Amino acid sequence: MRGVGALARRVRRGRLTIQLALFAALVAALAVGATFVALSRAVRERTTALVATELSRNQRALLLLQRRTLEQSLLTASLLTKSPTLRAAIETFRDEPADERARRPELRATLQRELENLREGSGSALLIVTDEQGRPLASSIARVLAPASRSLATVPMVHHALDADAVVDSASLGVFEAGGVAYQAAAVPIVLDGYVIGALVTGEPLDEARVAELARVFEGDLVLRTPTRILGSTLPPESARALTEGDAAPDDHLSAALPLGLTATGEPATMHLIYTLAPTERALTRSLLLTFLLWGGAAVILVGLGTALVSRTVLRPLHRVVDVMRSPAPIAAPERRLNGEDEAAEVRSLSESYNQLIDSLSAERAALERRGAELAESNRVLTQQMRERERAERTLRERDEQLRQSQKLEAIGTLAGGVAHDFNNLLTVISGFTQLAMLQAAQGRVATDDLKQVAGAADRASHLTRQLLAFGRKQLLQPRVLDLGEVIAGIEPMLRRLIGEHIELRTEHAQPLARVHADPGQIEQVIVNLAVNARDAMPNGGTLAIGTGNDSSDGRHVRLFVRDTGMGMSAETRARIFEPFFTTKEPGKGTGLGLATVYGIVAQSGGRIDVETEPGAGTTFTIHLPATEDSPVAATSALDTRPAPRGTETILLVEDEPVLRSLAERTLREQGYVVHAAENGLAALALARAMPGTIDLVITDVVMPEMSGPVLATRIGAIQPAARVLYVSGYADDTISGYRLAPTSAFLAKPFTPVSLAWKVREVLDGVR
Repeated sequence: MRGVGALARRVRRGRLTIQLALFAALVAALAVGATFVALSRAVRERTTALVATELSRNQRALLLLQRRTLEQSLLTASLLTKSPTLRAAIETFRDEPADERARRPELRATLQRELENLREGSGSALLIVTDEQGRPLASSIARVLAPASRSLATVPMVHHALDADAVVDSASLGVFEAGGVAYQAAAVPIVLDGYVIGALVTGEPLDEARVAELARVFEGDLVLRTPTRILGSTLPPESARALTEGDAAPDDHLSAALPLGLTATGEPATMHLIYTLAPTERALTRSLLLTFLLWGGAAVILVGLGTALVSRTVLRPLHRVVDVMRSPAPIAAPERRLNGEDEAAEVRSLSESYNQLIDSLSAERAALERRGAELAESNRVLTQQMRERERAERTLRERDEQLRQSQKLEAIGTLAGGVAHDFNNLLTVISGFTQLAMLQAAQGRVATDDLKQVAGAADRASHLTRQLLAFGRKQLLQPRVLDLGEVIAGIEPMLRRLIGEHIELRTEHAQPLARVHADPGQIEQVIVNLAVNARDAMPNGGTLAIGTGNDSSDGRHVRLFVRDTGMGMSAETRARIFEPFFTTKEPGKGTGLGLATVYGIVAQSGGRIDVETEPGAGTTFTIHLPATEDSPVAATSALDTRPAPRGTETILLVEDEPVLRSLAERTLREQGYVVHAAENGLAALALARAMPGTIDLVITDVVMPEMSGPVLATRIGAIQPAARVLYVSGYADDTISGYRLAPTSAFLAKPFTPVSLAWKVREVLDGVR
């Protein structure tokens, strides 16, 4: 196909004279080909008619042969009745009972001998004589030694012959099988004194030799078959079935069916005469094709040459037009003009159109040159403006980043004093009650109450750390079932330091309050951002109200509102407050990202936010979050009194902090586990290689010197494929995310309690891999 495509491209790009000659030759070839196809079709139709006539003649000849077979059978039956010996034997068998026949073997032998002499004299291959009930009296079958013994009364043609009222017709014909050979048979009655005393069955074999002989006589193929099987054929069985099954033979075959009668089982037997048209058609078509190739090829060549000669004269003016178009002279030069006054009308019209085109191109070229100079100048100015805009945008992004950092530092600076105060208080509680517990221990007393105070102080310190991380946007999303009232109560102390003493903070909570499914850190960030905006809107003091309630409009949402008594906003400002980087504060006082962040968190949580404000009348932000019927999960604290679960598995503990490693090792050993502790990743690998048994669980810190936790887990997995991994870390979540832990990785955040560690270990060991 690629070579044909290349040839077609070369022809299209060649001279027009050659193209016209080829086109004319192609048309002539198509005409010759169409004529040949039409004559070939006529030849096929004529051949089909001739073969059909021959087939019909052969069919009539076979029918005539069948009638002669019946006549021969009748003649044989007549001769049989005239034979005194056979007649006496039949009458004797007919008069005697069956048991007497068995005692007369000499009579049966006489009848058998006379029947064989009759078969040899008549030339038949099959002779069977029955009584009036269809029981064989004697049989003579060529190449079959055993005589016929079973009753033939059920054979259709024999049954017809024994019927006194029936006449000899096509029902007297049938196919009889004996010794594995099928016979074209005829059954006629044996009549004596006007009574039917028996039947005579005569037949010719339909073996392969007979079928082949008939096929040679009729110069075609023969198929002898019943509806269920092939009795004989000159064709392979598959071809024989394909050509004789269905209503019609394929287009390249003609067939005629000749009924042979019924078989012993009542199936109709048929002889099919099949003629193949292909050989005759090929011979006639070959002769016709040679004739057409000779005279048609000559006609095509003559047409092509004649067209080439005529086209050269017709196309000569066009060649002159092409020469002028190819001239290297400038467009405005006289050499680029055409003079067609003495040419044909079509050439004159082409010359005038070409000259008009040249004039138009000259004018357009001058205009394009002027426009090109203008565009070049505009492009230079536009390029300079784009460079200046890129520099301005880059400077703006740098300033925005600086503003965001300054806003965060300002907020952290505001909280620093209060946080330091809280931590000093907590450290005082921890230090004081620890010393008291040590004094009581020295005196032999159990300091349970003092230790509870220490654990409670540690829990409050952990909660304060999580609040700082949430405010600094350093936590990953961990949505869970929340009580918004509890979230507000937990963040209330930090809010009081953040807004200052000149603003009164009020909280309002509806009871009972439906739960929501959200990330607590994000909800705290939303409240802090709205509180900071409210503080900035009340520079001279005021009231900030934060509350919750169930949405009475549909009952499927929970409301969180933040209301201030500040200066409010105009309609224009209200329409843009959620746009990133939009702010009404003085330069350096805000980034314009606070409310945009609030809007994004609310939308991500599946809720919406409404704003009510008027200049001088304060502002109310109302957040609607979807309610959930799930129960909240209790948070684990330092005062967790749940019984720790136990186990006996082998655990590899990797922790670079000695005190934490000792605490975790002691906790796990007391719960029944076999613990191997290592101070870093290299030591852990050495332990894993030296251990003879299997490791059920690896507990590793995420951030460690020399080798991180994820890298250690990968290397231990190559040594202990069945080991599970539990990651532990006290770093902020944005630091941990840099290590790309799998979403399904087990993780325990520091600080943790011995009980929470034991429960997490049991959860990982019992979980589905």
